[in-house]
Amino acid sequence: MEMRRRVGSTWVQLGALVAAAVLVVGPTPEVVTRWEGATVHPRWTPALLALAAGCVLVAAGADRAGRLREVALGALVVPAAQLTGLGVWAAWRWHVAVDAGRLDVAPSRLPQLQLCAVLLAAAGLCLLTSALAALAALAATHRAPRSGRGAAAAPRSVRWARRLVGVAVLAAPVVLLLGGLDAVRPAALVQVLAVVVLAGQPWGGALLLVAGRGDCVPVGVLLSVLVLSVCWVLAPVPGLAVGLGTVLAAGAPPVAVVSALLPPVACLALLGVGLLPTVLRTRGRAVTA
Repeated sequence: MEMRRRVGSTWVQLGALVAAAVLVVGPTPEVVTRWEGATVHPRWTPALLALAAGCVLVAAGADRAGRLREVALGALVVPAAQLTGLGVWAAWRWHVAVDAGRLDVAPSRLPQLQLCAVLLAAAGLCLLTSALAALAALAATHRAPRSGRGAAAAPRSVRWARRLVGVAVLAAPVVLLLGGLDAVRPAALVQVLAVVVLAGQPWGGALLLVAGRGDCVPVGVLLSVLVLSVCWVLAPVPGLAVGLGTVLAAGAPPVAVVSALLPPVACLALLGVGLLPTVLRTRGRAVTA
């Protein structure tokens, strides 16, 4: 029964990913050769899909209750949440971009594009729900007396460090956006909301969600946030002044530059702190042997 449930979960996740990829590229096939001017989706969307696919495949091939499966499922939560936010963002942004003539897209295609955006959000939500359900099943397995293996809770200092990093990562993209704007105006509030949906909530929210767990799931979340925050900085989202290059060119205050670098640096530091005891234990066993 457990194996059947796991296989079913894997097929649901793969189906949601394939649907998301089709919904991103299918309506505008020209993005394969000309991404700019053909879509509102960020240039790092392929990396987002590739990361999610890798997480699904690793989780499917890992041991049923192994640590690698926990890491992969934890890592999957972040791109799944971000795909959901990407669909919400696109559902609003297609209308604005097409009406303003900013993209090489015929206005008659707007209903199709908006429908695809709504379906993309649904596919991302399906992927996110499946990942969280699989994590809940793993947690229940670890709590079972017959499992012979318990997932020890993280120390209090580590839990608080994760929460602080989660809050900082949640707020950093918003601070970065505000630092890149010439002035805070009503239209900027819509952009702030978009940034929260696209990055802040998927990154910081995922860290806060798993702050109290053991080592494996938070490590997966941190790895995902590290990869995607680097993509965010290197390839800005169309219509949002959130790229590090954009901020530096605009002469933004130092707080905006720090906000751009905070998510990857904080995740890298927290990964190092979390993995250091494991490395020391491994070296200790090797010396003893």
